Amino acid sequence: MSGRGTDFFVSHAGQDTGWAEWLAWQLQQAGYTVELDVWDWAPGEDFVARMAAALEHADRLLAVCTEAYFTSVFGGAELRAAFAQQAAMEGRIVPVLVEPVRLPALFASLIRVDLTGLEEAAAAARLRDRLTRGRPTAPPSFPQGPATTGRRPGFAGRPPVVWKVPPRNPHFTGRDGMLAELRRRLQAGEDTLVVQALYGLGGVGKSQLAIEYAHRFAADYQLVWWIDAEQPVLIGDQLAALTARLGLPLGPTVAVTVDRLLAELRGRDRWLLVFDNAERPADVADYRPSGPGHVLITSRAPNWGVLGGRIEVDVLARAETVALLRARIPMTEELADKLAAELGDLPLAAAQAAGYLEQTGLPPEDYLRRFRTRRATLLARGDVVGYHGRLDTTWALSLERLREQDAAALQLLRLAAFLAPEPIPLTLFGEHATLLTEPLRTVAADPDTLAGTVGTLVSYSLARRSPGSFQLHRLVQAVIRQRIPCDRQQAAADQVVALLTAAAPGDPDNPAGWPAFAELAPHVLTTAPWTLYEAGGRCQRGSGSLIPLRGKG
Repeated sequence: MSGRGTDFFVSHAGQDTGWAEWLAWQLQQAGYTVELDVWDWAPGEDFVARMAAALEHADRLLAVCTEAYFTSVFGGAELRAAFAQQAAMEGRIVPVLVEPVRLPALFASLIRVDLTGLEEAAAAARLRDRLTRGRPTAPPSFPQGPATTGRRPGFAGRPPVVWKVPPRNPHFTGRDGMLAELRRRLQAGEDTLVVQALYGLGGVGKSQLAIEYAHRFAADYQLVWWIDAEQPVLIGDQLAALTARLGLPLGPTVAVTVDRLLAELRGRDRWLLVFDNAERPADVADYRPSGPGHVLITSRAPNWGVLGGRIEVDVLARAETVALLRARIPMTEELADKLAAELGDLPLAAAQAAGYLEQTGLPPEDYLRRFRTRRATLLARGDVVGYHGRLDTTWALSLERLREQDAAALQLLRLAAFLAPEPIPLTLFGEHATLLTEPLRTVAADPDTLAGTVGTLVSYSLARRSPGSFQLHRLVQAVIRQRIPCDRQQAAADQVVALLTAAAPGDPDNPAGWPAFAELAPHVLTTAPWTLYEAGGRCQRGSGSLIPLRGKG
């Protein structure tokens, strides 16, 4: 040892965490000290600073070499940093191949450890044989991570014995922090059932996140079974199929068969059931085994706390959307950033745009220009694999149910569709209820009732609530407007203009009113083009400002 402090820093792409843990465990068992981000770095720490410190203190960098690793931002940065010190210590970088991958030219000359296609015992033996140099002379301390659970990581190269999960999305991008948090929560209960729900807006990628979790951490389980829970009446049949897969005797009815399965799972551990696209806790509650396993739920509804934990899935970070677009379609980072902004960083929108560009060969700059002026048309274009529907249909069921169950909530949603995709103050409706039509007029006049109506929109994941306001995603707004006849669109736009005019806080030159002007400004600017006319069977926007805005806020 050179005295740096750690024998190995294990560098990996997020989706290869299973491999990284298995390799780190093997190194520890061989007597080496190891630093691994998912074991040793606490949530909220500065990732870049910890990475720099790890490279400084480690004798060698073990790179988990996959296609994903060489295209990841931090993986490439770690290797470049290690290469800067390569001359100071020969053999500082140890590439470990766990899948067929072409090494970049800079690393091709390095002696690598190739574990591709090996069974676990052979892979462990080859890894230890190739890393015998520089063994420590004193027993190493055991790092935080699997030591806290007493369970060694599974071999990432082998899928569970019982497995039914949709194929992995080859274009899955980002979400590493959310996946790590989900895994931390699921592993928090060693001897009890742990339930976690992923909830959020349609098209935000909840199912894709669950699929990626199942594949990325498959080595944690001996059984993983995917259930389409959108139709509750079909859940039992899918669990009965798992019963047969386990070789258990089938009962005279589906209910008896499912009971046998739940009894079997109570006596097992290391299993994961995924209920995808569930609507209500009651649809899933009776299908939870009581044994020490994991249940993962995806849903648009937020009310899953009654069964366990819940994590809201938001849109992608801008950098992740840009990376997703550029991985599929050649374009500049600046153009990808502009397109990501128009798409609102919604994963389904990015996937649909990339699919359309691949199918048509349309230059991305032309797509951006068309999307800005013909958004409603392009919402229905582009094939997407792995998502429930396209942008023009993904919220259709929620809107239809809202129409049947809460006319005031639908009326509020339609008005909000003509405002900006920014927080909309509830006072805009509550203080000017007389400008509204029934049934929203009566609802808006009572603050508590209005808050409950906003809660209905939140329950359908059509809106997000913040203190004193609510907000719609820009593409949700576009879909809602698309479903309103042209003459009614103009009526809704006119009503929004009337509300904003009434809400204008007096003299725009008075500084006391500037905060209120600032709150309303994005909505006022959005109303400017809402002069509508019908052409070619579609509603077209005219031009011209409808409300003067002279405030300095």
